[in-house]
Amino acid sequence: MAYGGRNESSKYYDNIYDAVHTNGGMDVSILETDVDHLRDDLAEKIGFKLYDPVLTEMGPGDTHQQWIWVKVQK
Repeated sequence: MAYGGRNESSKYYDNIYDAVHTNGGMDVSILETDVDHLRDDLAEKIGFKLYDPVLTEMGPGDTHQQWIWVKVQK
């Protein structure tokens, strides 16, 4: 998932029902304040035992700040 935000991104719990763009036009971007929400959803609500997030740099042409990759295990 995208990490760090950009101009046209929605927050973790936003419901953008009237978005005029899809597939990258209004991506969810995990912010520093949302990392706990992601962990809570995956580990506490869904029940994954292992939660191991890793931040990496973006590829060429992408407008997000970083990627967040999360390894989980049931």
